[in-house]
Amino acid sequence: MDVEGRQAGRRQPAVVTLGDIVPDRLPGESSGPEASKFDPHWWHDPSNAVAAVQRIRTALDRALPQQKADFDRRAAAYMTKLQALDAGIKRCFETIPPAQRKLVTSHDAFNYFAHRYGVRVVGAIIPSQSTQAQASAGDVARLAQQVKREHVRAIFIERSVNPKLGEAVARQTGVIGSLKLYGDTLGPAGSPGATYLGMEKANADAMARGFTGGKHGCP
Repeated sequence: MDVEGRQAGRRQPAVVTLGDIVPDRLPGESSGPEASKFDPHWWHDPSNAVAAVQRIRTALDRALPQQKADFDRRAAAYMTKLQALDAGIKRCFETIPPAQRKLVTSHDAFNYFAHRYGVRVVGAIIPSQSTQAQASAGDVARLAQQVKREHVRAIFIERSVNPKLGEAVARQTGVIGSLKLYGDTLGPAGSPGATYLGMEKANADAMARGFTGGKHGCP
């Protein structure tokens, strides 16, 4: 994050890497081109987003101390919204039996969300934390067998990933395949996922609908 922007002049802009300071960090992939110590999808846990906002506030306060009061006020207001989001998702998921909270997605991007809200990640069409990876025929066949064995009710398609393979597995296994998630990117302007808060609300609602076989979502 460039906290000084165009006003930096000859000064070296301060760079803040938010992923290094979040409190909840899960293991990354142990091998392959995307190998990393930590899973990079930390923002899918709102408690991590709160920590990120705090770090951004501190960086902006230091860079532009004359605007500190405004930055502090805005950060406090946004953190209140993040805490309300977190509490609302927890309340919604508590109405769903843990045995039904089984997640299959386009790629392995929701470990933080799952860890936060008691969801079990059964598998992914692309068994990688990167959408650049490719699923083999064997990977897909094994996942389809697991979906049937685990009585998974839905395969969730990420909006930034080609949906054809996920939809084909859903048809093959007879589960819901029409529910969409925001994984690596926000949605376009005007969509439910155009903001971080909207993205996570939409994801929670879609997951609840899938876990319950379409009976209810998260209002």
